[in-house]
Amino acid sequence: MAQVTPIITGCYSKYIATCPLRTLMCGPYTGYRSLSYCHNASTRFFTSSTMADKIPEEFRRHFRYANYHLIQNFDMLSETEGKFGHLFGDNLMKRGDFDMQTYINVSADLLTGEGARPNVTEVPANEYSNIFWGNKTRDFVTQFIYIVNVGSLCCGHRGVWHGGVTSAIFDNAFGVLGTTLLNMAATKYINIQFRAPVMVGESVALVVAFDPADIKGSKRDRFVAHGEMYNQQGVLVATGESELVDVSARWASKST
Repeated sequence: MAQVTPIITGCYSKYIATCPLRTLMCGPYTGYRSLSYCHNASTRFFTSSTMADKIPEEFRRHFRYANYHLIQNFDMLSETEGKFGHLFGDNLMKRGDFDMQTYINVSADLLTGEGARPNVTEVPANEYSNIFWGNKTRDFVTQFIYIVNVGSLCCGHRGVWHGGVTSAIFDNAFGVLGTTLLNMAATKYINIQFRAPVMVGESVALVVAFDPADIKGSKRDRFVAHGEMYNQQGVLVATGESELVDVSARWASKST
């Protein structure tokens, strides 16, 4: 679990969230509730302009690419026969007022034309590994977007989102990004800085991206990524930085 150390700079403290090296095998067990008619569809994909219409208008400007996957919620609790549950998918997502949509671009093709909308393909949770762990040859910029409303029971101050929840959302997003490029992504560190409070009832868009061309030098088993979180008014409310490393060799040596 990330440890959050406040550095008091004013009414709303600036925080740096630090997280020890840990694996992110859980992946993006996150999803959404707004497309309820698709929840039980585990055998086929849905692709239509109506899914693009589900992207809130105030966040549409963050979608730069022509094609995205919208990933369904993954139920870790069921998959592990009740042994483990994911913070988002099995805990917060059980509340009706918590909503999270998970998008990742699937090509380098940019949106063109005024008012153009991306093509969105809904991907069942059981296809998750094929998308992330099955495509390690990405040679284009990966953009990962969360659209989140955490509901009313994740406050620090009354009516204000808790900084730890925001940090966890960043952490999960960076971890998902890592799985698109590394065999077994782990968070080496994560730094979060708050710029403005997020109020209960608001939604935010967290955008993280990385260009594989930026992996340079002899250590090609790691990279540093950055992210930005915006509220519905377009205000930058938080920024984040994280280094992801490939720990597959280390884990393989421990298992032999």
